[in-house]
Amino acid sequence: MAAGDRVSVRIQQDKEEPKLLVVSDSGELEAPHVGRLQVKNKSCVEVAQMIKEGLEKRFYHEATVVVGIDQLNRTRGTVYLSGEVRVPGAQPLPSDEVLTLARAIIRSGGFTDFANQRKVKVTRASTRAGPPQVFEVDVKRILRQSEVDKDLKLEAGDLIYVPERLLNF
Repeated sequence: MAAGDRVSVRIQQDKEEPKLLVVSDSGELEAPHVGRLQVKNKSCVEVAQMIKEGLEKRFYHEATVVVGIDQLNRTRGTVYLSGEVRVPGAQPLPSDEVLTLARAIIRSGGFTDFANQRKVKVTRASTRAGPPQVFEVDVKRILRQSEVDKDLKLEAGDLIYVPERLLNF
């Protein structure tokens, strides 16, 4: 499983419909009656076993859990754009392609007239307990000179900020 996956969880002993859940950007799933579970890089069978063990500790003598992933709406998480882009907000990371910084900006309608395209900042949470990583990217150069090798590959949870450029009169 990965961030953004839409997951169906069914407990066979319950008469309720399956619960539809989404894996968070940090790779966690809020499982019914169990709480938060780290499910990143786990299979459906492994997650079902984790939920089963949690249920059997608290509620059930024996639980049967079925977990599935909605393949039609599969994403790898979300990135967030703010600042001088035409449509700021959340953007899903598709599971079937690599989303780069330039593509994300283009999908958000492009830059506003006042955008500083040379100093776009991407803040990425650290994989360890350390401080977040901050990248400053010259997107104007990437687009004008077709330097696709310098286009930053985005990851779930990335925060993208396009600053306003200073105007000289």
